[in-house]
Amino acid sequence: MQEVVDTIRSEEPLLTEEIKEITEILRRLDETGKIQLIDLSADQAAETRNHAHDTGVQQGNTWLYVVLSTAIATYAVVYLLPAGDVLIPIRWMLGILLVIFLPGYATVQALFPTRDLDTIERYAFSLALSLAIVSLTAFILNYTPWGVRLDPVVTTLVFYTVCVALIAGYRRYRRRRTR
Repeated sequence: MQEVVDTIRSEEPLLTEEIKEITEILRRLDETGKIQLIDLSADQAAETRNHAHDTGVQQGNTWLYVVLSTAIATYAVVYLLPAGDVLIPIRWMLGILLVIFLPGYATVQALFPTRDLDTIERYAFSLALSLAIVSLTAFILNYTPWGVRLDPVVTTLVFYTVCVALIAGYRRYRRRRTR
């Protein structure tokens, strides 16, 4: 704690009055035991990251949760909302996302698990791949007994998206573990 106070005092000319007041309040709260200030040097920060990694807490997996929940929500909305419901625009929006974006995005994440692509490149590939995947899916379904109808198309796209997203999540997880 004394090290933090000394550092603050050495930088005092650079600090504004408000920051000095906040620092003093935090120091008093630490001295009275109401809060505990922790010095996170480089070693302690690395230890904290390793602990989060060991306990299964993964940062950067938000995309996986969003893709999986959107795909499953689309499947649920398509089959649970009646045809004349006022919530049909939600069905349309989720359906458009499922057809135009999600399969390609999951595929791009699986193909490029590292940050090799810029965000705009990732989205452009996602759009192009989604259209190709949907076209290929419709072509294949045309030659099955189910045909190209709502049920088989939605089921196939959701199944594809979930499987590829899980593969991508596993590849990213494995890549992080090896680093």
